[in-house]
Amino acid sequence: MKKAGWEKSHYLVDGFPRNQENLDAWKQIFKESVDVKFTLYYDCSLETMEKRLLERAKTSGRSDDNPEAIKKRFTTYQEETKPVVEHFEKQNLIRKINAERDVSEVYADTQKVLDPIKSSLKAPEEKPNVFFVLGGPGSGKGTQCERIIVDFGLKHLSVGDLLRAETNSGSDLAKEIAGYMSQGQLVPVNSILLQE
Repeated sequence: MKKAGWEKSHYLVDGFPRNQENLDAWKQIFKESVDVKFTLYYDCSLETMEKRLLERAKTSGRSDDNPEAIKKRFTTYQEETKPVVEHFEKQNLIRKINAERDVSEVYADTQKVLDPIKSSLKAPEEKPNVFFVLGGPGSGKGTQCERIIVDFGLKHLSVGDLLRAETNSGSDLAKEIAGYMSQGQLVPVNSILLQE
């Protein structure tokens, strides 16, 4: 976020927080220095997500797009990410969108959620505004984020993309991250928390 221009910005943070550990670390680091507006949650069945991921696997080259890792990713999602979604729901910070449908239909609903705040996104704020984006693997959240950043001018941070980029560096951390990801596991916060 600092590299993207910290002050008075609006961020779309894609794929975070994925578990309670992520949420706790976020609160510890940011405290009151950002304003989390809400979380866009792309709700999709495991069957649909699996079908999409297996289709994507034909061309993605991603180490986590294989049947074994996909099953582990679903287990992790159900056990670790769903409770975070429920946490945000209790705080009325979830905007749930049915992601079972065609990409354009899902985006039409996304626009309905974001349009009421569009004018406020053009004005700088005292502190950065953050919109989290969550959904299961294959829910289509990345595809939706690509359109959101163009139409709404948010700075996009995809945790998955950042982690995958790090795996190409050849560092010891890269090997550790790649190991977690290839097994369909979340990368522990303590592995990356102090990395710059």
